[in-house]
Amino acid sequence: MWSSEEIDALPVHFIFCTERTGSSLLTAMLNMHPEVLVASEEPFALYFYRRYGKKIRWTEKEITLFTEQFARLFEKNFNLYFDSKEALKAELMHHAKALSYDRLIKLCYLHFYDSRCKEKGGIRVLIDKQMKYVFHQSFIENTFPDAKIIVLTRDVIPNVKAKHRRRIDYFSHPLYLAHLWKNTYRRCLRFKSITLISFEDLIDQPEEVLATLNRALDVPYHEGQLEYSAGFNALLKAREERLSKEFIAKLKDFHRGLLKEPLQGSETILNGKQERLILHKTYEIRQQLGYEAKVLPSAFGFTDHFRWYFYGMLATLGRTGLWKTYACIPLWLKLLIRRKKESA
Repeated sequence: MWSSEEIDALPVHFIFCTERTGSSLLTAMLNMHPEVLVASEEPFALYFYRRYGKKIRWTEKEITLFTEQFARLFEKNFNLYFDSKEALKAELMHHAKALSYDRLIKLCYLHFYDSRCKEKGGIRVLIDKQMKYVFHQSFIENTFPDAKIIVLTRDVIPNVKAKHRRRIDYFSHPLYLAHLWKNTYRRCLRFKSITLISFEDLIDQPEEVLATLNRALDVPYHEGQLEYSAGFNALLKAREERLSKEFIAKLKDFHRGLLKEPLQGSETILNGKQERLILHKTYEIRQQLGYEAKVLPSAFGFTDHFRWYFYGMLATLGRTGLWKTYACIPLWLKLLIRRKKESA
């Protein structure tokens, strides 16, 4: 069991990014560090705040209800990424008389990752990798005022091609995908105390990137961080009785595909004019993120600008708007939606 003092001393930091930027790879590397634990992409800290944000004293019935709600709202694969509801409940009960929201969230984080694969007694840093928090700056800064923000980037054109290849959204038009990139990083740059890490550097020089990142997190470099494949395979092995063979194969393909990232067959999704338009419209953000950005002549007609703003509207309504709307609906309605999805 963790003491209240140990929980209070744990800092919580965040990784912000868009899809296909290497965040799963970075998470696997960081989770090989004995002093760092990175949770999978679960926005529970945001979703539960309105219901439990001011609560301090808990009954066993309330803790049982919370653990059930927590598991029900899990957006990824609970059987892979989370230790167990029983272990979480026991830990929460141990702190039930003085269980603030900060302690509640940290204890949830500490139960990510199978404890048979990762010794958690030496954890000094908690990290949450979550794309949706980018659009909730005030919540993050008010709830986690000392959090450091790691912004994982990838240049816009390769990112658009990678997203298109993986079909990450309902819409796959390159201008729509470019707006997802722009909307994310425009908001990332508004946060204070950010550390920029690029996908390109992570692939080309992982040791240097990890050393830089570890310094920012105030933990020493650990050579085992480069053995991330072994760690990921050990996690799959430990949880395989809870997972289907099809899911394991799909997950392995996902992780393998990021390192290879073949763009053959993807280049044709962008014609020269679309690429120039994207580079023109994202010039300032690319420059702020540290990418080489040249000013391109604005040789675009009305139709080009109209298409850009049309797909921008779709990206804002279909991604940012939906995420923000879902975050605002009450907890009971979220749970109802999840039950409907599970029964469909």
